[in-house]
Amino acid sequence: MASPFVSRLGTNYCPTDEEILEINALLVEPTHRLKGLDDEITKLQKAIDKLAEERSRVAAYVEAHKALLSPVRRLPLDIIQELFVACLPTHRNCVMSASEAPVLLGRVCSAWRAISHTTPRLWSRLHVVEPLWSPDDPTSSSFEEKVARRLEITHTWLSRSGQCPLSISLRSAPDS
Repeated sequence: MASPFVSRLGTNYCPTDEEILEINALLVEPTHRLKGLDDEITKLQKAIDKLAEERSRVAAYVEAHKALLSPVRRLPLDIIQELFVACLPTHRNCVMSASEAPVLLGRVCSAWRAISHTTPRLWSRLHVVEPLWSPDDPTSSSFEEKVARRLEITHTWLSRSGQCPLSISLRSAPDS
């Protein structure tokens, strides 16, 4: 689009009243074209959004079905159990942490939870840390609650160990 004002664009030039009328007349067609382009972009964007939504649904369908084809689903139970045991730390006993095996393995899915809970070797090694008691705490109830919870978790852990030989380590809190 050619403009007689091209040399004035991007400057501090102030048009005269006649030039204002000329500029307004000059902008009628491009303004109309701009509106048409905006309308077309909106229409196309709606079409793109609709296609993207459909694509997401189809992709979710495909991925859900591909998950059924995952080779790990076809592994025999004893192999999965051996893999789980291989996830345990080798240089220390397991800690009661949701970020480490064996607890972490049971958080992946319900099938893995069932496998981990029924694999005694995963639960045969345990490191227990005594909760800290704080003299600044006016009540001992929070400490007693921590100890009770730790005992409950230890009992659950050991009940899962079945007839396996146990290895238990304990770290007690330092005396204050």
